[in-house]
Amino acid sequence: MVYWNSGEVLSAVVGGLLIGLSSTLNLRQYGRVTGLSGYFNTVIKGDTSAELQRKYAFLAGLIADPVLFFYIFGTSINFTDTYSQVLFDSELIRLGVDTWGFIVGGLLVGVGSKMANGCTSGHGVCGVPRLSFRSITAVVFFLLFGVLVATFRSYNNFFYLGQAWDDGFVNGLYWFGLVVYALI
Repeated sequence: MVYWNSGEVLSAVVGGLLIGLSSTLNLRQYGRVTGLSGYFNTVIKGDTSAELQRKYAFLAGLIADPVLFFYIFGTSINFTDTYSQVLFDSELIRLGVDTWGFIVGGLLVGVGSKMANGCTSGHGVCGVPRLSFRSITAVVFFLLFGVLVATFRSYNNFFYLGQAWDDGFVNGLYWFGLVVYALI
């Protein structure tokens, strides 16, 4: 069951509106879709013909802003005695998530976004509102596999605990093999 907090809902709505506004302004001002994987590829390749400085500044801001906010506000902004906005969730730190899990997950996301010709921000935020068939298809598959992985993770102890090389691991390999077989 999901428990809704009005502050979290308000944060999500305001954040979504700001993301939509910024991607709309970028499309209107520069005629370009705000796809982070495309920006990242341009910066990594050093492609100077594709507005490298603007894209580099955008990505640098995505990295620098959270650091700046953390040093200014800490983990939350306290507006009143009864309302504060959490900026950084320390849940992952408390769970002790393995660094290798982040590395492998990041590589898989990178490969997936390259295969899909874009990431969730490019397809979901910019492509779907333009009614792009490729983006709508990509978002359907993002959501489908997100639900499958979340469901699989919640029913499999190996992926939940991440440490035991027992029946959960063998079971996980079985299901992983089935997924790979189905994809092939």
